[in-house]
Amino acid sequence: MSNPFRDPLRRWERAGVALFLIGLIAFGILIEIRSAFLTQRLTDLDVYLRAAWAVQSGDDIYQITNKRGCWHYCYPAFTAILATPLADRPEGIPSLGKWSIPFPISVGLWYFLSIICLFAGIHQIVKGLQRSGSIANMQSWSRSWYYLHLLPIYILIPAIGFCLSRGQINLFVLLFLGLYYASSVSGKKFLSGIYLSIAICMKVIPAFLVLLLFWQRDKRGILGLACGLFLGLIALPSLVWGPEKALAVNKKFIQVMILPSLLEDADQTRAKELTDVNATDNQSFQALLHNYWYWDVKNRPPQSSSTTKILHLLLGGFCAITILLAYGNQTSSQNPLRFLLCFGSLLVIMILISPVSHQHYFSWNVPLVLGLISYSWQQKRELLLQKRYLISFTSMLLCSTFPLLPAWESYRDFGFPSLVSLWMCYQAVWILRKSKDQVIVKSANDTKPDRGTVSPPGPLLHSAA
Repeated sequence: MSNPFRDPLRRWERAGVALFLIGLIAFGILIEIRSAFLTQRLTDLDVYLRAAWAVQSGDDIYQITNKRGCWHYCYPAFTAILATPLADRPEGIPSLGKWSIPFPISVGLWYFLSIICLFAGIHQIVKGLQRSGSIANMQSWSRSWYYLHLLPIYILIPAIGFCLSRGQINLFVLLFLGLYYASSVSGKKFLSGIYLSIAICMKVIPAFLVLLLFWQRDKRGILGLACGLFLGLIALPSLVWGPEKALAVNKKFIQVMILPSLLEDADQTRAKELTDVNATDNQSFQALLHNYWYWDVKNRPPQSSSTTKILHLLLGGFCAITILLAYGNQTSSQNPLRFLLCFGSLLVIMILISPVSHQHYFSWNVPLVLGLISYSWQQKRELLLQKRYLISFTSMLLCSTFPLLPAWESYRDFGFPSLVSLWMCYQAVWILRKSKDQVIVKSANDTKPDRGTVSPPGPLLHSAA
């Protein structure tokens, strides 16, 4: 009898995987042309690489701009320091005796590394589910194994494709979020804190997930987080610039990026390119409330009111607390699937509570999508999605695609990807509440699984005594 959790791919499925890989190569060629061989660089990558050059030259990383002179670097110094091997020297500037990689090659390398990080991040989450027995009888390289690795990409391909096309760093962050999950469910708490700290050092937004560590009272995870943040935000910059300049760089980051998102009278040098509500395709709670209140784009103020900002925080806080209460006080290893649903839901709220939230941020919906797929398979014991999740995933795909089309750009103000993501959060919370007293327990009759498999013979979920 056919078993999709152990059987290899069928011929038509192998052809589909091959076409997918060909599509990745073709998309990479298109990105190479857009980013490096047009009159203007249609990418954000040169923002990172110009900041990396500033690290080498000793210039201010928050003052230097991309080639067009319109975008500043808006991340912690950690990312710019790590990007120095690909540093992009501005035209007409002396080489300082250092050879730099040509920008077209850097674009290709960045795309390749982004793809690796995407698959590696997904694989870490799948591996965590596989080892824990959350997906019965799933063998590596089986049909279900391939489906779990590829379905999230298909469902979130607008956000992931947008991220790749703009040369954004989100897929690098996704890798460390996946490593955080895999380490958490395997009991490596200190290491999980280290991985989370790397994600925060790359892009501050994942700091929201510190809430989960404190909710679980994960002392080793918090210790690992503190050590990682010290190394990434203080020790590494001090090693590059010295303690005094490292402190000045961190102060500048807070001044130009953190405070303007919270205070109206803070530095507004990046308002027109980033922090103004109307400056970008902002999908945060704050932006959507602002858009709904001032629906006429021509008369819409560039800054949200204090009331809108308070509602933004209250709404984000309410959603986060609701998710954590539904999850309860289980450890991540007691039921890795429930932890994945909680973790994935908090990632969605993290995206929406960030004052600046772009459409490519929804590439971080991967853990939630994986959790819902795994739960649906667990219920049906076959590679078929329950109707409610199939509708959600289809809606996510369509609602993320249409606003990216030129003729539908005005519909971005509706925040359809945000609304569908919230609906998926609701579905996850419903599962969490339904399974609140359930843990994964392996039967006493369990035998050693085959290499690359996890095969719990009995029910996956058991009520906790």
